[in-house]
Amino acid sequence: MTVLIDSCSDFICTHWGADHCDPNYWSYQPSTYDVEGVEIAVGPHMKAWSDLKSWVNPGRADGVDYGKVEQLCQEIEENGIKTDCQMIYYDVDTNERNNGEHREVASRQLGITGWMMVGVRFETEQAKIRFALVSNKKKIDVFNPIKAKDIEATVRELMSLTQMTDEEIKKECRDLGKGAIGKPEWEKIHNKLIAERRLTGKCDGAERLYEWNETAWESFIKESDDSWLDDYYNNDSEITLYINEKNWDHRIGSIITCADEAASANKPLHLVIGVKLRSNEELDTTRKKIMTDRLKSMGRKISNVFGLNYDRQSSLLPWNHPDCQHRFLPQDSLKENAKKLIKLTN
Repeated sequence: MTVLIDSCSDFICTHWGADHCDPNYWSYQPSTYDVEGVEIAVGPHMKAWSDLKSWVNPGRADGVDYGKVEQLCQEIEENGIKTDCQMIYYDVDTNERNNGEHREVASRQLGITGWMMVGVRFETEQAKIRFALVSNKKKIDVFNPIKAKDIEATVRELMSLTQMTDEEIKKECRDLGKGAIGKPEWEKIHNKLIAERRLTGKCDGAERLYEWNETAWESFIKESDDSWLDDYYNNDSEITLYINEKNWDHRIGSIITCADEAASANKPLHLVIGVKLRSNEELDTTRKKIMTDRLKSMGRKISNVFGLNYDRQSSLLPWNHPDCQHRFLPQDSLKENAKKLIKLTN
């Protein structure tokens, strides 16, 4: 122990004892966290904060949370150093700290000059970014685990470094999100990122044909400059309804409710529709079938209930009103402007 104290004398202070300088005293086991392209190059050892270069972690959306730093300082002062918690990882090739920014700031306040660290090597910048996020997946504590916004920031950075398909974006969000946030949260993130990419016209890597969801529709409303939105959708004097064909069965009730409102006011019901893609059918054909199959079938059923002849009286249905201004959402990244709606002729 005397040798250990002598070799670590520069690190020993009020909050950091000789035991903390011994790797065997730590129960935490270093790991690559199964991130591809990461290897442990140097096992646990003491290293001074001053020997490291700073690195801005793109996966930390909010940067340093000084409230967390104060919590961490209080935790160390009251309960000491937790040797079952994660060690600090640094890049052996650049000498940049990969995690532990909050611990470094807290250490400066408490006079702790170093920490137990592990040297890692990264094959790519993407591996470094993924590792920084994945290694911070843990239960909520004073060490500031990752949140949904951190995962979003990480995937945004990965998208900026390499061309990614929609499916690859979904996979990154799913893989990085598991164990940190719930499925609805990571799905919301990839829906948002994919929709943003379409609406900004940056479609490198994106599938040519695409479908819509609520998140993408909300983004479209915010970003589109199509006059139809102001003339009809955002116009309180008009009656409109957004329909995602993938959820058609769940939207029938909404269609009937809006149709009842329109009929009572003797007004048309304007529809904006995102269709479900079919591998054996052209996009234009699928769109036409919304009117000729789906809406016509529902209209016939309603007509039958009231003993009406649909072929002669179909114009009574608000979505068949001669003043209707129906639109389709753009779904072809090569032929259609992502911010412009597609006009549908009755």
